[in-house]
Amino acid sequence: MKKKIFIITGASLLFIASVVFAAGLYINANIEELTRKHVGAGIQFDSVRFRYSPMPNILLTDLTVDYQQNRAEIPSLALYPDLTALIKGQVILNRVVMEDPRIFADTTLPTTSKGTGASSTLTPAGIPAERLRGLQIKGGQMILKGHDDGRPVSFAVAMENIEKSDQAIKVQVKDFTIDELGIRFAGNIAISSFSPLKLQVEAPEASLNPAEIKNFLIRFGFIQKELGEQIPKITHIAAKEFKLDIDPDTEKFQLASQLLEFDQNQLTDVAVSLLKAGQFDIKCAQMLLEVGTLHQWLKENPKGRETLDTLLIKAKLKDLSAQGKVKLSAVELTGAQGEKTALNGSMNLNTEGLKVHLVSGTGAEQDFTISRLDTRVTIEQGKPALQVSQLQFSSLQGGSGLIRTAMAFPLKLKDITFNTTLNGLKVFDTTLDGRAAKKKDAPFTFDMAALGPSLEFRAQGVLKVPRKDGMDFQARFTDLRLIRQPSPKPESVQEPGSRQEKDFDFQFIKGKEITGEAFVKSIAYNELPELEDVNLSLACQNDRAVIKGSVRLCQTNLHLGAVLLPPNQLVAQIEGKGAHMDLTSFIACFSKELPLFLTGRMTLVANLFAKGENPGKLLHTAQGEVVLTLRECTVHRLANLDSRLAFFLDILATAGVGIGKTDAVNFDSGMARANVKDGRVILDRFFLKGPLLDTWGEGEFSLKDKRLKLTGQVQTGMGIIKDLDIDRVLVKKET
Repeated sequence: MKKKIFIITGASLLFIASVVFAAGLYINANIEELTRKHVGAGIQFDSVRFRYSPMPNILLTDLTVDYQQNRAEIPSLALYPDLTALIKGQVILNRVVMEDPRIFADTTLPTTSKGTGASSTLTPAGIPAERLRGLQIKGGQMILKGHDDGRPVSFAVAMENIEKSDQAIKVQVKDFTIDELGIRFAGNIAISSFSPLKLQVEAPEASLNPAEIKNFLIRFGFIQKELGEQIPKITHIAAKEFKLDIDPDTEKFQLASQLLEFDQNQLTDVAVSLLKAGQFDIKCAQMLLEVGTLHQWLKENPKGRETLDTLLIKAKLKDLSAQGKVKLSAVELTGAQGEKTALNGSMNLNTEGLKVHLVSGTGAEQDFTISRLDTRVTIEQGKPALQVSQLQFSSLQGGSGLIRTAMAFPLKLKDITFNTTLNGLKVFDTTLDGRAAKKKDAPFTFDMAALGPSLEFRAQGVLKVPRKDGMDFQARFTDLRLIRQPSPKPESVQEPGSRQEKDFDFQFIKGKEITGEAFVKSIAYNELPELEDVNLSLACQNDRAVIKGSVRLCQTNLHLGAVLLPPNQLVAQIEGKGAHMDLTSFIACFSKELPLFLTGRMTLVANLFAKGENPGKLLHTAQGEVVLTLRECTVHRLANLDSRLAFFLDILATAGVGIGKTDAVNFDSGMARANVKDGRVILDRFFLKGPLLDTWGEGEFSLKDKRLKLTGQVQTGMGIIKDLDIDRVLVKKET
């Protein structure tokens, strides 16, 4: 009995082996005909062998398959047939294994052959998918023809199930990698055209290389190179519920994912659509971004870096950093690339508990907390608009602030709404207090103050858009004060060159088109004379600003005009006249001590012109004419005369008048005519006439050194004339 079983089993195995061997001979002899029948392509190969170990398979080497403009080169192709099906006379492949194939694919759109109406598109219609159960490609390259660089796309794939329909072949893959496209996934891929490539990918999970995707999109014209350079550098993205659709008929690239994660950032419900024509459409339900990542993107992007550096310079900061997350939600962006660049869309921006760290130019550090920020951003034709419903922040050193605003760019004052409150907010060594508010089509009211160790500032007034045509703003200040504390070192102690003048900065004028008016009741700056009834007009256009107006200074009405030219040039002209002014009050504008010594009436006429890059150069380049006339002038307290008026003592001494005999000297009239040039006041002529003495002559006064030189004559009441020679530095002596 055992002998019979052995004979039957051996005969069966011999039969199966014979069938397998016969199938191998059949496939070996008819492989080219079968290929043409099923895929309509020509095939050539170097050798074909039927192998029985470890599993029966057919091995083809150095295979080439040609289809119209497309070609495949396969060094090794192993076919693993279904032996059971072979016994029944059916050719079904359990598995196909390819080694390092090279596929040359034409990426141009399909064309129609003349007269036939036949399309040259290579579709999966002829592929006998029902006879293929699995496919594994170990490495490989797809070289897309029709592009200048000819850069190959490498791929690796392992397929589990293959389904075929009239429109496409759908494959379930357990591992699919396209290196240059930067995608690796497991899921389904549907191919409805091989040339040009038309596919759809659906995967529960995928791994993306953004840099490779960006290069692919630039290379095949979905995004322009200039735009690609603005895309942040991200090394790796993990995707869930990933979908990809490349359609050459509509020249559209579509990518969607339920979740994208990279580093500490997360995007949900993302949909990106790109057209070769340049249009794009981006939607995202929510972006949760770590603010440190955003800061790094800015530093890596040339334009972003420039913007960040400009911000630091204007804010006089050395560094700025932050910790926390920013949430963007309901993101919708549409637009076009190229000459007709346009961007439209909207998004919400929110954050809670954001920590901001600032480092000043001097190295001082400051921390702020943005406890809440709720903002709506809309973009129309590339112009953004912000609606900040709430911005709450506080300083670690003390104080808090609250801002609500709505504004659109470019800014239009009448459309802005604004409401802010600062309560003892500490910014480095300065404390900010005040309120500012504005409703739509209403004036902007403000009452703000800043107090620091070297600065005291206060501004109170109203800013509005007037009804005048062509007028952008009208400002009225009821109070404007700025006090800077002097240097801790006296000027005489400071090192040479330590007080180098800082140039003006008029870069903000470039590209601006602004006209307006400003009225200030009074302006106070340090110990300088207070300016009253300041009335100015501003016209900013053609990269320059023109200022005209009037101001009252120490009882003198001044008319001024100035031109501001970027980056730092200021050109100014001043005309002034004051008649029958009280000499004591006039001098009190400049000094608190000197009015105790001088009384009388004076008339002043001045015409000055200056230009320069800083206050020092303005003073040095000033030129013009000044005429001063005195009536009933008296110099008091000669025994204790201020050192800055000591030249009067020199005049008396020259005339031989001793101060012990009188404590005052009177002059009925006096006059000085001077030219201003190169930082000097050159006295062409001066005279003083009085009952005790007369004096006249010429000289000069150095504004920088405060040095007075006079030469002339003195005539006493007895008619005696003596020569006058004075050389003094008019500075106050410390007591």
